[in-house]
Amino acid sequence: MNFIVVGGGCYGTYYCRQLLRGAEKLGLEQLVVVDHDPNCQVRRELVDDRILHITQDWRVFLQTYFAEQLQRHEQGLPIIDHYVPPCIAPHILFETFEWELTRHHPTLKISHPPVSGKIGTPVDMALADGNRALSFAEWICPHSCIEPRLCPVTRGPKDWDMREHLVKFFAEQQLPVDSYHLFSCRHLAMGVGTIPWREIVVEFVLLREAITKNHEHRAALATISSCHGLVGLMETYLGNNN
Repeated sequence: MNFIVVGGGCYGTYYCRQLLRGAEKLGLEQLVVVDHDPNCQVRRELVDDRILHITQDWRVFLQTYFAEQLQRHEQGLPIIDHYVPPCIAPHILFETFEWELTRHHPTLKISHPPVSGKIGTPVDMALADGNRALSFAEWICPHSCIEPRLCPVTRGPKDWDMREHLVKFFAEQQLPVDSYHLFSCRHLAMGVGTIPWREIVVEFVLLREAITKNHEHRAALATISSCHGLVGLMETYLGNNN
């Protein structure tokens, strides 16, 4: 099993250290660390044969990697790798999906309407790119929080869950969409949250099939943990010649 760590800075270094400590239990074969800086912190501080350094822009790497995982899915091969997303980053999976869709359908027209209106979490911020940043926490959470049943800050039971909230929100058509696709980052081990690539690929296949069937399609895509989330909208038009 490989882990794709996006970013070789302070967060990526912490994630790598923790995953290496639990390598045997996790069945870790390789840590693939992607950073545009050839002298990033992971390179400077961690020396381990299980780390593969990729000096490349995150988006460029994920485009190629995701296409490979999609091909494995189409060939009926297992997908066992995990994605370790950075704490602070653009909506990278949204962008990767868009790139892969246009690769399959070169004339596909895609627009990005802003997510207007409140989604109903305590923190609900419109970003400059039209996406919305969401959180149930009105405080700064440690990046290594495992989001336990009892919140480390409030000391009380956690009576919220971002996935449940968004499923209900979209099911009630409070933000009208034809489909929604959630990428859930869950605590895997030792303070590190991951998204299985298998789940990411399945969501892409569902979106691609919906777009092919409906021609005009409006989808919401969200990368979430149990407490936080980033939501964007994608509108597509697929002409008759595709």
